[in-house]
Amino acid sequence: MVRLTIPLIFISIIEGFILALLWKRKAIRPFVIFLVCLYLVWNYCGIKQHEVISTYSLESSITKKAIKIFDDKSRFENCKVIYIKDPKNTKLSSWDGSQKIALTFSGESFLSYYFPLKKELEVAYEYKSKIPPEGSCTVNVSELIK
Repeated sequence: MVRLTIPLIFISIIEGFILALLWKRKAIRPFVIFLVCLYLVWNYCGIKQHEVISTYSLESSITKKAIKIFDDKSRFENCKVIYIKDPKNTKLSSWDGSQKIALTFSGESFLSYYFPLKKELEVAYEYKSKIPPEGSCTVNVSELIK
């Protein structure tokens, strides 16, 4: 985001200077107002499009659903391993399935956030291990994605 924002600062300053010069001409003021409105709409839509393309929206959706799932401590009370299970129709790519969840959660790094008191808890992903480990609690990828 920084590499996008730094040039935008200078472009905005130049545009503001030009619009300020044009604003002094009363006949052109409606056009200046139109340009400012166009600029605001363009940037709003651009930010929304960037969030979708850069997977920001998908990552946010996954983490919001993870909060709801992992806040249910009783579900994971007797677990030694959390097993992330792929849906049947997964393509096994880094955009869906347990591989995407592993990427989003940085492997096992999320455990210290959601389960700070359970130091012995581990996580297994189906794309690495097709058979769930003994004593595991299953979380389906479909609970986190979509």
